[in-house]
Amino acid sequence: MSDQHRRVPERVRRAGAAAAASPGLIKAVRSAENTAVVHDPARGQLWRASWDDVAQLVLVLRIIGTGTVVVAPVTTDPPACDESSVVVSADLTMLGHTATLWGGLAMEVPFLVFDLLLGNLAPTVVDAVEHVAAGGGAEMLPEGVSAGTPVVSPFDPAAEVRAELSDALERLRGAAWAPRALGSGKSLRELLRGRSDVPVLMEELTKALGLGLPDVLSILMGKRPVTPEQAPLVARVTGLTEEEVLSAVSPLPSGLVSELDRPRWRKALRAQRRSGESETAARLTVAYGTLALAARQTGSASAPSWPQRIHQYLATHPPDRPDR
Repeated sequence: MSDQHRRVPERVRRAGAAAAASPGLIKAVRSAENTAVVHDPARGQLWRASWDDVAQLVLVLRIIGTGTVVVAPVTTDPPACDESSVVVSADLTMLGHTATLWGGLAMEVPFLVFDLLLGNLAPTVVDAVEHVAAGGGAEMLPEGVSAGTPVVSPFDPAAEVRAELSDALERLRGAAWAPRALGSGKSLRELLRGRSDVPVLMEELTKALGLGLPDVLSILMGKRPVTPEQAPLVARVTGLTEEEVLSAVSPLPSGLVSELDRPRWRKALRAQRRSGESETAARLTVAYGTLALAARQTGSASAPSWPQRIHQYLATHPPDRPDR
């Protein structure tokens, strides 16, 4: 590894996935990290998409419904391509390198994987990506854009790059964090029905969970959700299995999930992560905390303003360490 690459922050190298950490890319990543307002993805934008240990540069081709986007992977190093991709000259991107836009590998991914907006490509370039991916001829391409060359052998280095990109997009497409409906959906009160020790259990739960008696009663009645982090404590105190406790966890409202999936919250959610904690766990904590806040303030979580509630929750639960 060169001295130049040793000086490049790891987060910048991750941003490029298979891209060289050029001065242009470093500048774009640092600028994106300092952006106060992050909007939803739009056609022609170049983003860093990431989830767990996967990170990939992607070009947004089109928006599908609510919260789903069709993207094409982007690479600059190694210089690989195939017949369904286009190669774009360095002066048409902010990356400082010739880039390959792999339109033939385009795939739908959810909003929640969009991390940093790095810049925009010209509409003519985006049109060219779709044109070549659909089998169009190279003679119609704008200046600075050329069609990729075919991969003639499975041992061609470009074939390996293509396979890795396809795998990365598959993993990004499968990114998810919100629990689905589990078990019977019975409340804890129903699961504990007929037991004579419920009053004692309630006192023990207040101590174990660090909550007041009214909050514990709300949990038992199903008016306040049991968070995944609380489930093992509730199971230990009540003697129920953790699966039974989790079966009393109501699915999160779709509006709350959709809102937290928007890129505008990604930086704040990352800041909430504790050392060693997954992004899924951090999101669940914020989601169930927001849901509980809505229930306490309105008595119902049916139609709150989710952006307002998320802001309120984050304001009252500041991160205990600097953002990564």
